[in-house]
Amino acid sequence: MYYPNTPEARGDMRNWQHIASILTDEAIILNEAVKKGVINQKQIFFNPKEVNLARSYFETEGTSYISFEMINIWFLNDVRPPQMEVKVAKEKARTFIDNLRKRVVKGEISMKQAGEIIASSPELEKIDVAYQNNAYVSFSFVKPTTQVIIDPDLYKAVWRLNEGEFSEILIGKNPAVPEWIESYFVVVKVNEKKMQEFDDVNQLIEKRKKEGLKIVL
Repeated sequence: MYYPNTPEARGDMRNWQHIASILTDEAIILNEAVKKGVINQKQIFFNPKEVNLARSYFETEGTSYISFEMINIWFLNDVRPPQMEVKVAKEKARTFIDNLRKRVVKGEISMKQAGEIIASSPELEKIDVAYQNNAYVSFSFVKPTTQVIIDPDLYKAVWRLNEGEFSEILIGKNPAVPEWIESYFVVVKVNEKKMQEFDDVNQLIEKRKKEGLKIVL
């Protein structure tokens, strides 16, 4: 299934070692899925559908994750600077996003609707040429090991929020030479957050291997 059925392929021990490694990972994932009740019972043979089901579980809710939404307004876009002094653009951006934050916290509008308001406000073009594309973004089942925000400090701030919590107005930095520059305001809402035994499926696999599982060829 993995290599051409030739004497050369069958005779190369590296191929067998690679296959053993793949099957080891799948065996660990299946076993963990059985313990979690994702798969009802162990199977004698590997079923690709069950392997995929188990892996999907541990790539989403089966390990630590966070799902969140963000509204964004840039006041210093490095593609094209604002059509005013940066200080003025920063004040306008903060005032605009502050009003929206108050409304989403009160439940008057959703985060997505707040993003739509940003995207439909042409006056923001003088501040951020890409205001429509930057307005709103959402992430689901993000792992602690996967940084989906450029600014690492901002990403850490998101992980400090609790499930269901709105952030204060946060400021994001954009990488520049020779240092990071404050460039945009964001408001974050955490929709789901689960901290499990493992941060991601690879961490799970490596931990179980270190606990003593071996494949002997």
